[in-house]
Amino acid sequence: MSASIAATTCPNCQQHLAAEGMLFCPNCGVNLDVWEVTAVSQTPTNYQTTANVITLHKSPLFIGRTDSNDIPLSHPAVSEQHARLEWRPEAEAWFVVDEGSAKGTYINYQKVPQGTTGQVIQPEIDTLWIAPYAFRLKTGQDQNQSSQNFEAAHLRLDARDLVRTVKHKSKDNRLQNLARRLKGQGSSAGLQILNLEPTPLSFRPGEFIALVGGSGAGKTTLMKALLGLEVAQNGTVFVSERPFIIDGQTQQFAAMHSIVGYVPQDDIVHRQLTSLEALDVIARFRLAPDLTKQERLDCIKETLEIVELWPHRDKLISQLSGGQRKRVNIALELLAEPRLLFLDEPTSGLDPGLDLVIMEILRKWATKPEDPRTIILVTHATENVTNCKYVAFLASGGYVVYFGPPQKALTYFGVDRFAEIYRQVDQYQLPELLSNSHGKANSPAPPDVVELVTRFQGSKDYFQFVQSRKLEDTAVST
Repeated sequence: MSASIAATTCPNCQQHLAAEGMLFCPNCGVNLDVWEVTAVSQTPTNYQTTANVITLHKSPLFIGRTDSNDIPLSHPAVSEQHARLEWRPEAEAWFVVDEGSAKGTYINYQKVPQGTTGQVIQPEIDTLWIAPYAFRLKTGQDQNQSSQNFEAAHLRLDARDLVRTVKHKSKDNRLQNLARRLKGQGSSAGLQILNLEPTPLSFRPGEFIALVGGSGAGKTTLMKALLGLEVAQNGTVFVSERPFIIDGQTQQFAAMHSIVGYVPQDDIVHRQLTSLEALDVIARFRLAPDLTKQERLDCIKETLEIVELWPHRDKLISQLSGGQRKRVNIALELLAEPRLLFLDEPTSGLDPGLDLVIMEILRKWATKPEDPRTIILVTHATENVTNCKYVAFLASGGYVVYFGPPQKALTYFGVDRFAEIYRQVDQYQLPELLSNSHGKANSPAPPDVVELVTRFQGSKDYFQFVQSRKLEDTAVST
């Protein structure tokens, strides 16, 4: 979208814009040069996984990838004959039977065992998961469902009261040394590296969100806590208002594996393969094995076109530029069409121009009006962070000291450049680390990071972008 945007309302906050050609919304600060005006109106407002309904008008009902099924699902992770729903009079109940699918069938995130026995499913109560599709069942009259366009699930992610500490045996040498020093000073609690108690976070479909902050601020710690890779000891992570991680315990949400993607910082591709070959290898593991060769190639082509690498498909990965190799890593995850995508420093080592290419690709993928997804990335680079809808600034101890639109962050901190926010935030430290031993003998102790947290909690930005977006307490208690 060009700067001569002709919208009369902001696509983010829906407030009236006084004039055309504005670059930033004066109400919420969103970059109007980036966000399509149609995005919000077409992004679902209901983030529950109940959009698709199957009417149980006959038995059995067959579900699969081809049009011959009663419920056809056009997705490469769905098998040709994936599952069936059948009424069993002797049990007076509906059953789901997995037809030997490669990627599984799930009820309320739990996998249905393969075989003819199947598992009971309760209409109007249980949620049926197949690949990225979620269904509620209802009884009713005959209905032609083969012509329906079923939507992939729109998921929201919420984090409440997450706290993580490390002991002196932490695998991270830097954290280990700090925790050991605290223990030597008489502290048995360890070192706090994440604390979201003051700042609950919500991530919604169609949102591209950056976790930023100085080294050791807890960016990757937060991302891994959301993913369940390294869980926080306290707090809860919700997926569409259902608890996914509770006080360090990951719930058995097997269905999540097929709809969540993760791109680590390091390259994970074999350099002696071409990008086409690398994606073909992954496709054989991540997609339905009964795809034809042409169907598999079509999926790979579509993915490589998203990351702008189709013209380079036959080049060895070792011959690609650093930015192109990063995009191959991203393509490996996009291939399975995840609903939530996490990326750890996807542009590290790249110049601002290549960083911009990747950030724009990710923004477009997240904000597809007809099929919005959620992207959360960790980054040090802030030159192009205005491509993100929201930015979370983390400080010492893993505190979030700002969450909101990037342009509003500059206004909030009273600076012109994001680098100045880093410098301002890095002056504040955890109370446990406030000691003259960290500097010169007569130098004053750095200010307490809790001051930054308290300041943000009292701001209008906190109310607008944190408090008003957080998961309702009624949902948290269920």
